[in-house]
Amino acid sequence: MVPDRAGLDIGAHFDEKTMPGEQLLSDNEAALGSLALERPSYMMPSMVLRVSWIPKPLSGKTDRMQLRQMAAALGPAELSLYQGRQSVFRPPSADTERRLLVLWAEVLQLSVEEISADDGFAARGGDSVGAMRLVRRAQSQGLDIFVAHFKYQRLVQQAELIDRRTQAGN
Repeated sequence: MVPDRAGLDIGAHFDEKTMPGEQLLSDNEAALGSLALERPSYMMPSMVLRVSWIPKPLSGKTDRMQLRQMAAALGPAELSLYQGRQSVFRPPSADTERRLLVLWAEVLQLSVEEISADDGFAARGGDSVGAMRLVRRAQSQGLDIFVAHFKYQRLVQQAELIDRRTQAGN
């Protein structure tokens, strides 16, 4: 992880191929979600930067300054994808999305206006402990979700999963 002056912690991930937008978003959400379940929140990067090469000087260590420069060169839309966020804010549209949004806001200690239906749980600051708290609260309100379902990071994905599980149970 490489902290920059804007407070972002950048985790670099080597990948030989470049990824189109939606695939990049999906892969970065998965990476952030996996990290959130394995690491404490203070060890979480706020973005995963996919690079085709890791810059290294003759010492063989990662050139953190060059990684920061690579991240600083990203535009706002690209930066949102690397952070596991859609670039356009989308309020929740379905009942389950709205109910889940309130729970996310409580657990993440954010206002509901700050969370888009397309946001990823880990990208908004969630971790494994937060996932467990969210699951407990959701289940107490009759929402059928488990920690294992956090491989689906976006709020909209979790709401769709809950709806599918509810329909299958009826």
